[in-house]
Amino acid sequence: MPLIQKPQVINLPVTEICDSQCTMCNVWRAGKTDEFNRESIRLIFNQKTFTDVKHIGLSGGEPTLNPNLLDVVDELLICLPKLKSLSITSHGYHTDKHAVLLPQIKKKCNDKGVRFSINISLDGFEKAHQKIRRIAEAFDMATNTAKLAQNLGIHVQLQCTISPLNVFNVIFVREYAIENGFEIIFRIASYIARLSNDNLKERIALNNQQKSFVSDFLTSDRTIFAANSLSRRLFYFDLAKRLDTGAKRIAPCTFQNKGFFVSPDTKIYNCSRSERELVFTNKANIQPELNSLENKKITNNLIKNTCIDCYHDQSGRWPLWKYFTVHNKIYPYIKKAKKLSKIPGILSKLLYSPKNIKPQTTQFNKILIIGMYGGEHVGDAAILGGVILRAIQKYNCRQYGVISIRPNRTKHWVSNINIPDVSIDVVVQKAVNIKKYDAVILGGGPLMGIPSVLSNHIEILKKSKRNNIPFFIEGVGIGPINEPISQKLIQKIIRSANQITIRTETDNIKAQEISPISVASYDPVFDYIGYIKNRLSSPQYSLKSILDTTKTIWVINLRPLWDRYSETNNDIQENILNVIAEIIALNKDGKRFVFMPMNSDQFGFSDLEMAYRLLQKVRQLAPDADFVVWETEANIDSCILLLQKAALTISMRFHGCVFSLGAGCKTIGLDYSTRTKGKITNLFEQKGISDYVLNIKSITADKLNKVIESHFQ
Repeated sequence: MPLIQKPQVINLPVTEICDSQCTMCNVWRAGKTDEFNRESIRLIFNQKTFTDVKHIGLSGGEPTLNPNLLDVVDELLICLPKLKSLSITSHGYHTDKHAVLLPQIKKKCNDKGVRFSINISLDGFEKAHQKIRRIAEAFDMATNTAKLAQNLGIHVQLQCTISPLNVFNVIFVREYAIENGFEIIFRIASYIARLSNDNLKERIALNNQQKSFVSDFLTSDRTIFAANSLSRRLFYFDLAKRLDTGAKRIAPCTFQNKGFFVSPDTKIYNCSRSERELVFTNKANIQPELNSLENKKITNNLIKNTCIDCYHDQSGRWPLWKYFTVHNKIYPYIKKAKKLSKIPGILSKLLYSPKNIKPQTTQFNKILIIGMYGGEHVGDAAILGGVILRAIQKYNCRQYGVISIRPNRTKHWVSNINIPDVSIDVVVQKAVNIKKYDAVILGGGPLMGIPSVLSNHIEILKKSKRNNIPFFIEGVGIGPINEPISQKLIQKIIRSANQITIRTETDNIKAQEISPISVASYDPVFDYIGYIKNRLSSPQYSLKSILDTTKTIWVINLRPLWDRYSETNNDIQENILNVIAEIIALNKDGKRFVFMPMNSDQFGFSDLEMAYRLLQKVRQLAPDADFVVWETEANIDSCILLLQKAALTISMRFHGCVFSLGAGCKTIGLDYSTRTKGKITNLFEQKGISDYVLNIKSITADKLNKVIESHFQ
């Protein structure tokens, strides 16, 4: 059984009283009034057991509601001789109280050589935070307190608890924190007995889609580097894996044997998740019973049955080498090293000899679809739907496998597809059994300069070649291609195909230079939108209030720049944000502008980052404009429902344009390929509407407004 050591970390809720009404917590309903004072602090902490404590975190309830807070801090500083740091976690509503308390606590800590910091709970940006906290002006009060502490020279950490109510708002919280110079951390809402939230388990539990979204969010570079603590970063990677795969926790936790949670009624627990109080007959001298058989049993039971599934962000010491893997200066090199490690495998694909395998039949029982799946968004889900519709028409096939680099993400998007009597299995490349399939289709998306993806495609082609399985290309684009090796791999892929359709005339010219059997077609998304637009399901809940307006709706979609397509020039990105903000200001009367994120997750560059920045621009330029961000991972049907009601779409995303055109909405494309003519321009030229596309490198508000005016003439 584990040995309970003298604690180094203490979690100390100084009061049970709270005047917030959080959706994931029932402390405010419980009616408890216990709180610490100088005497109860002295009773517990003025003993040998606590002489090694290095950090103590004061929480609640709401700490500022304890009138004895300064006395509590005083006594702790006396009783804990090795204390190095003290933090207070607060909802931040009582800025006036903080203005009085914080300078005094800072001075008391400074006098003892103790670092003082404050944690402010921020569970959403603006209305999202108020929705969770159910307190008017909660966001303004919390952020005012954070800024007050920041101005006092106190380190501020914003803490966001992720639940279904704010899961798609977390990017806004992160961007707000970064913009305002705050550290920000994220944790997952979970059942904790002391919060009396047992009856809220279903409300606060993330579903599989939300888990995969959060997993992606936590491991994005921007989230990783927003956390100062290397332990926190390692915890994110562990948590992300658990959210994705259901794996058990490997993140260490100091509270397993070197920490205590001490409640305001002076009960001592291993941690905040523990439901069994440690047993001490004399609270003033707990050392003799610290490792009693009963306490060891309680601790052992906690470790075996609670810790392994615990999402709580209490952490501990990792192996030393692990810290280097997430260090600011080393982490980018590790990512590069992982890419470099793939080079031998990629180079080996240059030895692959293409072969056309003619199908023995025009009907197949099961087809394997490969492409850019795993990095997809709602547009790619519609691509897959369109590819399957074409395969049904051509090959009468109803069973499909889809190779994905992120299966959980793809499983979510597959659930968007509504084609009766079709089964779709999502598989990882290493696990695929090619012999189960009668054909392979490279379906939708681009054949572009990502050697690792192209290498994966050729690995499948090698297997299909050995098993005499035919290969087709359906509705893909070509490029951009910046590396000679990508060009060679793409040539091998195209030459392996028995049938080829390309989504634009321009790209088909490139394909025909490699294989004369290639024919021009159009994007498969148009097939799927045509199929479903008259059988759409009800809109997502998050869209209903957005559609509830008598105003004319204009849809906006912007994406961050990517160096494969464009110069990642901040000036270009700032200019497009300024241009769209100016367009909104010029045309605000009688209109609702809806930002529609085609890609919300971080893997494919989240549109919600651009939405946050555009929101700030619009507020500066036209604070009375009706600008709404649709905070969600939009499904196909809801996107089409929004676009069918919209009078105009202005989109940077290729499939934002395709969706809008497919829905019959007036559309303006913003081509983000700044080095050469891009796929959006090619799309509009093929449709015969090239007057309605602009390149972002040379765009101005005047040019865009003239295009808008011409659309409505």
